[in-house]
Amino acid sequence: MFSFFSSSKVDEHGRCSLAHQNLKEIPYHFFTEKELSKLLELDLSHNDIEQQGLQFISKIPNLKSLVLDHNPIKSDINLNMGKLLPNLELLWVNSCKITNLSLFIEKLRTVCPNLEYFSMLKNKACPNYFNGGSPDTYNDYRLFVISRLKNLKVLDTTPVTDEERILATKTYGDLNILQPIYITNAQVKKEQLKKSKLSKKSKINNNTTTEIVATTNENLTK
Repeated sequence: MFSFFSSSKVDEHGRCSLAHQNLKEIPYHFFTEKELSKLLELDLSHNDIEQQGLQFISKIPNLKSLVLDHNPIKSDINLNMGKLLPNLELLWVNSCKITNLSLFIEKLRTVCPNLEYFSMLKNKACPNYFNGGSPDTYNDYRLFVISRLKNLKVLDTTPVTDEERILATKTYGDLNILQPIYITNAQVKKEQLKKSKLSKKSKINNNTTTEIVATTNENLTK
């Protein structure tokens, strides 16, 4: 049962909060068509909304702000069935269950290309001090997200700088040219170290083989 009847009405500023209502989907049928058209900012935090509960957001045609904090939303989000939400400018998915950054962000960029304010703190896919991530891994995360969501002004709690935009393009490429899979600098360094060790091991083996051959030839000539 829902307990939000008294607060579900859209206020004069186009805002509505349905937080803490045990919702599994957006209850569109509790709003009139006029209210849905008037709705600009919707708070659905602290509910039980998963992938399928977000399929028909375009029923709210002028929605600019959507807060989904503390919902069991995963990386393969089915936001508006993959259809464009051109008016959405703010999206918060803090404290959800997002683990795959590449998958999640690629879905977002096609549906919400005009996002200006985005936050996903306290998700495994956002490696920062809340979940044991290092400053380097968090910076890598920021660069990747900035490279995919071109219109961002604020990511998490920090404004996006011009320097970050330039570095994001250098690090993860131009979105119009390629779409790289997210990989942190730490992972790159780990892979480079692995290749370096293999190269050294190969050289040692080659040197050992050469020494054995040389010794064998020397013994045969005696």
